[in-house]
Amino acid sequence: MRGMGAKKAVVVGLTFLDNIFFDIDRFPELGTESFAKGHAVTAGGIAITAVNLARLGVPTTLVTSLGDDVFGRFLRERLAGAGLELVTVLTLDGRTNQSVAIVAAGDRGFLTVLAEQFDEVGLLQTWLEARGWGGEGSLAEINSAGAVRSQGAGGAGSSDPGSLSLSDYHLHLGLNNGSAWQAAQRARRLGMSVSVSISHPSIELIRQGVVPEGALWNGVDLVFLNEQEAEAITGRTGSEMLAVFGKASAVTAVTRGELGAWLVAGEDLWFSCEALKVEAVDSTGAGDAFASGFLAGYLSGRSWEECLALGVVCGSRSTTALGGMDGVPQSFEEAAQLAATVEVAVRRY
Repeated sequence: MRGMGAKKAVVVGLTFLDNIFFDIDRFPELGTESFAKGHAVTAGGIAITAVNLARLGVPTTLVTSLGDDVFGRFLRERLAGAGLELVTVLTLDGRTNQSVAIVAAGDRGFLTVLAEQFDEVGLLQTWLEARGWGGEGSLAEINSAGAVRSQGAGGAGSSDPGSLSLSDYHLHLGLNNGSAWQAAQRARRLGMSVSVSISHPSIELIRQGVVPEGALWNGVDLVFLNEQEAEAITGRTGSEMLAVFGKASAVTAVTRGELGAWLVAGEDLWFSCEALKVEAVDSTGAGDAFASGFLAGYLSGRSWEECLALGVVCGSRSTTALGGMDGVPQSFEEAAQLAATVEVAVRRY
């Protein structure tokens, strides 16, 4: 055990309405029609991690932007019944983020439309202001895009940001842009522990220096990414890649699809975990589901082995249904029972 008490989770970032088409006969071409055997409409993006965390018993707040269109209303209703605290900001153009996912031959492709909306710094500030913990300027002042309007999130508090400490809270966000990195840094200054999920756009941010690679791995507590992303960032594979992460202070989890996952918890402590044996249907959101299982263990003080096994179980089970939520265990107890059935190998150097 790592001797850590339970924390509340604050999940900040973009939520999408996911339209998932499963088992198509062929990828659509212009001027033709394709057919799918299955279809689902569900919440996607960072909401997957938030919903699954709440389901696993972690007190969770989701801070996100939604439109005032029919899609935003659908997502509000779905998320309002998910057992979490929902803090939403109206998108600036009233639209809701949407993705169409096409699943075929064990892989998937996306077509996405983004609304004009708050960035992650503005969303984090919204959550702080809603609790009277304003500090560091108003929403309009701190939003890097300069396009934020007041959305009635609550008056700014008078707390001195230098004395404010939020050590009972853990921030999780997707590292999609420079604003997400700024939000992570601010949360650390406020005393929060922080985890980030690397996405494909993150690779370019790191290569361009927008998010400094060394600062990232030494400026947050946990990093989640998949094997392809890890190889692209480090330029290495296998044990050489893991050795790079071992020199940083952040603990790094590398998901490997049907092969399971690796965890690097220090220069001399690595773990590997086999995947849960399942009949996979759709891998959309599997990485977000993995993060929720891992974080549920981490925030309740479980060992690294248990955290990794919980992540693998949730990520594996998420692939048994369309989207990243319906297949995930319905309670921490169920997840823990399944986690006990997978093998975690420890490698010490």
